Amino acid sequence: MNILISIKSGFARSLRNWKGLLIDWILTFSLVILVAFPFRGVLNSIIGSSMVLEKLADGINFDVIADLGTNFRTLMTMFTSGLFLVIFLGLLLNIFITGGLFSCMRGSNGKFSSALFFSGATSNFWSYFMIMLIMSLIIIVS
Repeated sequence: MNILISIKSGFARSLRNWKGLLIDWILTFSLVILVAFPFRGVLNSIIGSSMVLEKLADGINFDVIADLGTNFRTLMTMFTSGLFLVIFLGLLLNIFITGGLFSCMRGSNGKFSSALFFSGATSNFWSYFMIMLIMSLIIIVS
């Protein structure tokens, strides 16, 4: 029964901190857009307004990918570098935001305060970073 009370309390505190969750969503969405728009631009410059997109409507057509030639290398280089950028910055951003959200939820009334959010995010960053580093090493080793 204590578990249900804890879940209910955590859900209620999360609803009171909707502004912090909105900040998290906006920052994460901005991070993905940072890679998605340039990738879309490169893809449009390679394919252009050709009729090849009709071949891709039914599924992956390897003839289309083979016809990209050297442009495919540029596309994949941009995709992999963007993917690594999103993963690295996403981890750092998640650590920062998690510290802020937990400090807001830990308060006595549980209401969101931007000053408490950002002070908690900066004060908890290195401890959360070390936890993430240890957990990553455990996952990699096992």
